[in-house]
Amino acid sequence: MHRPDIFVVSETKLHNSTNRNWLNKLLTGYKWWSSPKGTGRTLVGVRTEVASMSRAKFTYQNNDGRIVAITLHSEDRNLLVVETYWPAGGSPEALNKCRDMGLQITSLYAILQEPELRCFTLYS
Repeated sequence: MHRPDIFVVSETKLHNSTNRNWLNKLLTGYKWWSSPKGTGRTLVGVRTEVASMSRAKFTYQNNDGRIVAITLHSEDRNLLVVETYWPAGGSPEALNKCRDMGLQITSLYAILQEPELRCFTLYS
């Protein structure tokens, strides 16, 4: 079984519930952060050993659950991991949401700007 160091999941549909035993069992060996509010509900998972070594910490989530960010730290550099759930379609509402999300992510990068912060953008 492949066990990635870091993974991201969008459209989880996780609700703010105390009954998450099934999720805790599924993600055994991982520290994870999710945005259980809104429509997108994103999740970032980091293998426990990596999370511990890198002092992984929650960094940001937006109000509608479409953006979750964490930061992994090391002695000489940091890594910002951002998971997003982008709206589909070309409606004015969807395009406005995409624009707003882009601004939020840009602001997040600006706030966290450090000389050794590494940023990678992945699109699926």
